[in-house]
Amino acid sequence: MSNLLLELQGNNFINRTIFPHRLFLFNDILLYKKRKFLRRREVTIAYSHISQVNLVRGIIFATIEIISTGSENIILRGIPKDLASRAKKIIDQKIFMEHAKHIPDHSQDKNELLKYEKSMQRLKELFMRGKLSKKEYNERHRELLEEM
Repeated sequence: MSNLLLELQGNNFINRTIFPHRLFLFNDILLYKKRKFLRRREVTIAYSHISQVNLVRGIIFATIEIISTGSENIILRGIPKDLASRAKKIIDQKIFMEHAKHIPDHSQDKNELLKYEKSMQRLKELFMRGKLSKKEYNERHRELLEEM
């Protein structure tokens, strides 16, 4: 089930409509509701389909423009500036998290490489001190390479 993070409502006077436009930010989707006199239109957009979020700050109110890759762009005018800034931060974080899912995590590879380097240094130390013979050094070196 989706959790509601933030609800935004545009100003009626600035949008020149009786019914305000609404934007609901959930943890996995955006829901945009635009109501006219006899009809209501709802658009649902996943964060992975959002390409850009623009915030235009005025003296009193702000405008948020959400540019989507799949459907039409969403423009919400007449939002209080603090709410608009918070909404932009939330959307940017969600977009980043969606795109970060597809980036492979190389930290495990780095840890394995560091572990290998430390083992090789320790092996060389033991060989230089005379604790290992040349034959034992070569065998353990080969074993470390096979583990990689």
